Amino acid sequence: MNRLFSRCVSLCVVLAVTACNSSAGSNFNAVPGQSVQTNASATKTTPEIFIHGRNIEIATRHGAGPAIPQLMYMKGVDYGPTPICSTTLDNPLGNKNRAIWQRDLPTFRAFNINAVKVYNANPNADPIGDFLNAAYNNGKQPVYVILSIFFPPDAMLNQGAVDDLSNQYRKLAQVNGGYPAVIGISIGSEVNAENFIDNPTFWKGMSALSRAAKDGFRLAGQPDKFTTTTMVDDGMKTVIAGEQNKFPVDVWGINAYRGSDFGKLWSQYEAASKKPFLVSEYGTPVGYHPNGNPDKAIEFPPGRVNQVTTYIGGLAKQLYQHSTLNNGPASGGFYFEFNDEWWKAGDNCIQLTNPKAPDPKFVGGFDDEAWFGLNIISAGNPNVFTPRPAFSTLKGIWANQ
Repeated sequence: MNRLFSRCVSLCVVLAVTACNSSAGSNFNAVPGQSVQTNASATKTTPEIFIHGRNIEIATRHGAGPAIPQLMYMKGVDYGPTPICSTTLDNPLGNKNRAIWQRDLPTFRAFNINAVKVYNANPNADPIGDFLNAAYNNGKQPVYVILSIFFPPDAMLNQGAVDDLSNQYRKLAQVNGGYPAVIGISIGSEVNAENFIDNPTFWKGMSALSRAAKDGFRLAGQPDKFTTTTMVDDGMKTVIAGEQNKFPVDVWGINAYRGSDFGKLWSQYEAASKKPFLVSEYGTPVGYHPNGNPDKAIEFPPGRVNQVTTYIGGLAKQLYQHSTLNNGPASGGFYFEFNDEWWKAGDNCIQLTNPKAPDPKFVGGFDDEAWFGLNIISAGNPNVFTPRPAFSTLKGIWANQ
């Protein structure tokens, strides 16, 4: 499936991580026999992120006691809250979009989301500190964040563009890395076209960006926060090529759209890399096509909604079954996506179908780019989000993970 164009032009994606829910207990598992030292610049309640083998671990020191690392399992969503009749927001987490993210943060917590991934957080645009503080919430049911900056793949073949993007990634990490909510930065989104991944120059540019982000975290006093990716699933060709070219990323992230079953994703990844792994996108369009009509989509009728909830719930359960909490390779993932984005189907003001992209592996039979949301979007200021039944399904599953 070719999702490269729509993802590359999108400027809004967010990553979510497993958080502690006071009513359901901890969503982290302690790593026995380990304690860690707090970074000199960290506050007593600032979480510290560690990579040990395939594990992503988090430790928070409360008071004078030792900080005990716990396995991190991300129950996340990709976040692009594009309003109706709009193209993508330049920075969905910025202060000028406060009404939007203030609407959504309570929903994240209510539905047991502990991480979000955003596709673009331009460090030269609106500051995002207010959002990051609100997301962390003084450590009470925090929503962790993975940031990124958009760029097209051919930018990695242009040294001037690489230098400019390196400065942006360094600044993004340095300015925001000290906020407890930020845990990592994704180096681009779906930039791994087949004609690029075999080019050493491409990996040289990608490596420069990853090192710049890590340098920014170091300057922020948070050297252990990680870099990751949001790559198209190509059967691990990209991961293998990246490892061969010594791409210094901490965590591989792969967008996995393989139908109602992830199939051999886990064993393929384990054979390709020993680093931690995130499913950076997974999900399905949820438009129902009456009588298979490719030009018309509606909400799934009540008698057929179980097709959607079974499909989506099954993926969430499989992801957990193959997580590091269960001796698998994955540290969780991000459901694509939090809300519908109408602009992706070619009309900002109408929720169109994608009749030219029939795809039987999706629950509705088509790759309808405007219908991926867990939330229905409707007019309002800000727009009104209404959870689909599958969102409630995920809420129940995530509450027990």
